[in-house]
Amino acid sequence: MNNNAKSKEGKKTKECISCAPLKDAADRNLAEFNAIARGTYPGTKLPDNKLEGLISAGYWNCTSEQQWGLPKHCNEGIEITWLENGNLDFFCTTKNFEKFDLTQNSLTVTCPWQEHSIGNPSVEKSKLHWIILDISARIQSEKWKWPNWIILDEKDLKELAEFARHSSKCVFPVNKNLTDAFTELSTSIKKSESINFSLCAVLINRILLSLLEIYRSENIKPSDTSPTNEFSVKLFLEQLKDICHKPWTIEQMAKDCGLKPTRFAYYCKRITNSTPIDYLNELRLTRAHNILSENPKTSITDLSLDCGFSSSQYFSTLFKAKYGMSPRDFKHNSKVVDILFD
Repeated sequence: MNNNAKSKEGKKTKECISCAPLKDAADRNLAEFNAIARGTYPGTKLPDNKLEGLISAGYWNCTSEQQWGLPKHCNEGIEITWLENGNLDFFCTTKNFEKFDLTQNSLTVTCPWQEHSIGNPSVEKSKLHWIILDISARIQSEKWKWPNWIILDEKDLKELAEFARHSSKCVFPVNKNLTDAFTELSTSIKKSESINFSLCAVLINRILLSLLEIYRSENIKPSDTSPTNEFSVKLFLEQLKDICHKPWTIEQMAKDCGLKPTRFAYYCKRITNSTPIDYLNELRLTRAHNILSENPKTSITDLSLDCGFSSSQYFSTLFKAKYGMSPRDFKHNSKVVDILFD
């Protein structure tokens, strides 16, 4: 629900979409919208010293068919939503990008690396509540770090993270504890001039504890929540295009998927028909091509390093093999095109 937001340095996630259509609908009295938020997320801006790590919390209430939806995007934290009333078309990356028909009292949980969308393409009559919490992780293998005002027992938080991080499900039934907490949270947020931040903290802790109860009540064992090895590699490769500039080795990529290098290479070949290094270089070359297209004045040496190559000579060799010309010639051609169309 963000506008091309970037996370903390070194943890860039996929670009998030804008909530402008929702905000516009609220401004035109087509939908009720209330939220507290940080950054470019819409809503009443949270003070820096209040509820640190809470990215957004709020609700919308659409009492008529809408002309907007939220297309495929990722958030900067774990997002928990509760559909109080109505129906929604919800799409989410589990093992594939799947469609779910949300009905009254549906609960969704999405992690920062899971693409999802709402509406097909537009939102139906519905009342949806949400919270988005920064857990200092952008890819599946990173360790979660909860905000310090989340006071669940350390063991419970670890269990909750394991369920959320590895579950192949993203839609669940709710319990009364969770719906009561969400209802009270939204009521508090609606009082934008006198928000009780202590109460908000308590209610968000209740939501997390209720979510853990729901995971447990589903009788999901840790082994049941683990994705297949191939799916882990597929998910990692989808995320890799956003972090391809990092100094990856086969060993590090395999470690992030919890696999040995030979097994990781096997699944990478199955999914992409490329070796891990060839696939990584393809992503880096695409990144370099896009940067040069937008800014032909970019230094070749700086570009090669920014895209993860160890030397500009190696980068230039691969670039020419892929695009039929050297980066320097590509720069020259781009400048000529810019002059002709100025």
